[in-house]
Amino acid sequence: MGELEFSKAMVYFYDGKDDLAKTQCTHALNILKEVLGGDIIDLTQAHIHLMLGKIYERKGNYHVAIEEYKKVEKYYNKISYGRVMNLYEYGELLANLSIIYYKLGNFAESKFYYQKLVSSFDLDHDIVERLIKKLPHKYMYQIG
Repeated sequence: MGELEFSKAMVYFYDGKDDLAKTQCTHALNILKEVLGGDIIDLTQAHIHLMLGKIYERKGNYHVAIEEYKKVEKYYNKISYGRVMNLYEYGELLANLSIIYYKLGNFAESKFYYQKLVSSFDLDHDIVERLIKKLPHKYMYQIG
């Protein structure tokens, strides 16, 4: 049931209906918490929090987006056991955190997540390429 509710949230999200997607995400999380006995125990819950972060980011509420992204990062760190993880969603998470911190002027954190992204995915990965295109060239020289 939680997976189905998340599927509805994805439809709303990709149609640009952020408020409906947010409501649906919350509903899906509540169902999954009840069934699984906690929050961010499985990958679906991580995907829901990642989507919530994207919704908040699109609305310009960067601090709440960071909170959602940090929850997901904590989950990925827990399941990776310190190994390099190269799941697409993890790379997207790192890129999003790097961009948000850059927009907020926190260049040290932005650099940290950028370097984590590059070390996890190598420069050939399309997420890294998209991030490079979004960041100003002067920033790239600073972290290079």
